[in-house]
Amino acid sequence: MMIAEKDAVLVPEGPAWVADHMPQCRALRFTESSHMLFIDETEKFNQAVMEFMAR
Repeated sequence: MMIAEKDAVLVPEGPAWVADHMPQCRALRFTESSHMLFIDETEKFNQAVMEFMAR
């Protein structure tokens, strides 16, 4: 679960709760991101997607 710490649209507590309660879910926090974390932290986002796809 990708969690954008500065998101005002979907506050971080929501996806953090899902990550804590969904089996086999991992939380990845984007501390410098708002709602569009793929733009705010592109490199970190791309790396996370690549690692997920490699599983």
